[in-house]
Amino acid sequence: MSEFIILPKQEFIEIIEDIIKKRTDYLEVLINSKLKRDNETQEYLTIKETTELLKVSRQTLTDWKKTKLLTPHHIGKRVLYNKQEVINRVEKRN
Repeated sequence: MSEFIILPKQEFIEIIEDIIKKRTDYLEVLINSKLKRDNETQEYLTIKETTELLKVSRQTLTDWKKTKLLTPHHIGKRVLYNKQEVINRVEKRN
């Protein structure tokens, strides 16, 4: 037997928004936890830090991404580069 619950539209929207917010908060905690663990063993650089270290433009970094010369890591909404991979890239250029 099926049961239905009747809710006003706004109350239904609030319930769904609350569920989404809780899930998003949970995922953010997981991502931050992963970043913390990774940072304990690996260092990551932002796009700006990477371009400065390599002395290249942001466009060059984008081109390298497309040709897979240097691969960014997407952690949440952040785009980061593994510092050791960047250093290896510098060594190959010299």
